[in-house]
Order: sequence, then C-alpha cells, then structure tokens
Amino acid sequence: MEEEKKDYYEIQLDNKQLIFLFFLAVVICGVFFLVGVKVGRDAARLEAEANKIASKAQKLETKEIPPPSVVALPKKEEPKKTKEFGYFKLMEGKKAGKTVTPGGKPQSPAKKEEKPSLAPSKPKVKKRYYAVQVASTRSKREALSLRDRLKRKGYSAFVKMVEEKGRRVYKVRVGRFKNRIEAISLRDTLRIKEGFKDAWIVATS
Repeated sequence: MEEEKKDYYEIQLDNKQLIFLFFLAVVICGVFFLVGVKVGRDAARLEAEANKIASKAQKLETKEIPPPSVVALPKKEEPKKTKEFGYFKLMEGKKAGKTVTPGGKPQSPAKKEEKPSLAPSKPKVKKRYYAVQVASTRSKREALSLRDRLKRKGYSAFVKMVEEKGRRVYKVRVGRFKNRIEAISLRDTLRIKEGFKDAWIVATS
C-alpha cells in the first residue's frame, strides 16, 4: 500500500537560525524605537515654535500706547480798559440803539453768535474675529462631511460659502476668537494633532 500523504510540514531550526532570528527581531525593535524618538523630537520642536510665536504675539498686543500729547490752550486776553467819555454821548447812543466807542463813533449792535452745528456721528466699527481655515472646496458635500468629522472630535467647525469668479466655494473653518493668540494656538493644534498642515488664520466680521 502506498504511504499516506502528510497534511502538515514540520519546521526545524538549528541554533544558528534561532540566533539569526533573535538578532533580526532586536534590529527591528531598534528601528521602531529610533523612529519613535525622531517623531517625538519633531513634535516637541513644533510645540516650542508655537509657544514662541504665541509669546511674540502677546508682547505685540500688550505694548502700551503712548498718551496723547497735551495741547496747551491759548490764554484769554484780558479786555482792554476803555477810556471814560461823556454822559451825554452815552445817552445819545442809547436813544439811537447804537453803542458808542470811546472815540465817539457809534457802532451797530453786535450780531447774535451762531451756534456751531453738531458734528455727524461716526459710523460704528464692526468687530473683527479670527478663525482657522482648514480646507476650501467646490464640493458642498465634501465640506459638510469634513465639518461633521471635526465636530465629532469636539471642534466648533462651520462652513462658509463665498462666490469666487462666478462659482461657489465652500470654506471649512474652525473657531471664532476675539484674540488672535487663541486662533494661533488652535491652528498649531490642528496642524500637529489632526494633520491639517495647510491650516491658516483668517479674519472675519
């Protein structure tokens, strides 16, 4: 009778092969360790750069504005003393409804001072806000999908539609800050953690 065929194969390794496999595993672990160290250093460097940028921006905003220069008001001139003149000239001037100068010449009554017109009110200045834009696309569906993905991760994302060259463009933005420093911090977080390397800050009203 023919011998039955075996359904399995036995693998036998000698000592040299086992030592080779052990060193190969050690080398692979070492490569993964070096890659992890490099990635960690890059992340630390990016975080340090972000802190430097934030500190510079804070210094620029906290600079004291010099006080406005004080304008000296002109001193009022004291009225000159008029020379005395006769009683009869004063009476004649009152009857005619005119004032009489010390030289005896009549003057017409002074006109009433006109009130200055009120200056027009200044238009209200719109407040500016800062947001981080992560994408710009012509596909509304793609923009809404990206917005929903960011919202699920806890970001306040929204989509803004604008007209560019007669076509609709959908811009995906995150956040709405009064302070630019907060927007810079969010931009760096989105670049490092979420992978949006082209994220940038935009000003909006």
